[in-house]
Amino acid sequence: MTVIKNNTSILINLLNVYLVFLVIGVLNDIFTLKLLNNFKEGIFPDYVDNFDNYTAIFSIVFFILVIAVLIVAGVWLYRSHKRLRDWEVKDLKFSDGSCVWWYFIPFMNLFKPYQAMRETWFASQSPMNWKLSSSPLLLKVWWGSWIISNIVSNIYSKLSFHEEQSNSLDGLMFLTNISMVSGILDICATILFLKVVKKVNQMQLEYSSNLDYPLKVFSNN
Repeated sequence: MTVIKNNTSILINLLNVYLVFLVIGVLNDIFTLKLLNNFKEGIFPDYVDNFDNYTAIFSIVFFILVIAVLIVAGVWLYRSHKRLRDWEVKDLKFSDGSCVWWYFIPFMNLFKPYQAMRETWFASQSPMNWKLSSSPLLLKVWWGSWIISNIVSNIYSKLSFHEEQSNSLDGLMFLTNISMVSGILDICATILFLKVVKKVNQMQLEYSSNLDYPLKVFSNN
């Protein structure tokens, strides 16, 4: 058997940093709304340019962080499923790679990644004698929050393109409110995904403890 490295610790740390940035993003939206209200009242604070520079830098760093999270999460999804195959778990329907690339296929990404995660979850629970059954509440709520978060995020992206053309204060305030809601939903989805990651890792650690090469707890490899 090949030892599949465990990158859970890296993913957990990255997700925690991502959560901090999401919270800061929501606070930025709240501050932006305050600025826009000032503009409506004819008040133009001296720190507007500084805030614009700050948000520009924040957006760049956040974008880099998102890419890092996507890569590390993809590796974790792949390895968590590949580990099951290495343990010779029977009746796996999904390939290791499909646990990742289904997220990027339009329409299919509404349910296929969830089904792949269900398989990883139940097969990790009892690798040698597993079967699909009703999903635990955690998986259902996580996936529901993920879908809703992505829908709101897509709405924001489409509306932001049109608002950039009109550039009205009311439109910008409406757009900022949507951005804030999107951020809050993303926070919820990320917290739930963290719980899923920790639970799957815990189940795989428990099983591997009986093997000749037990996984290291939250290995950084």
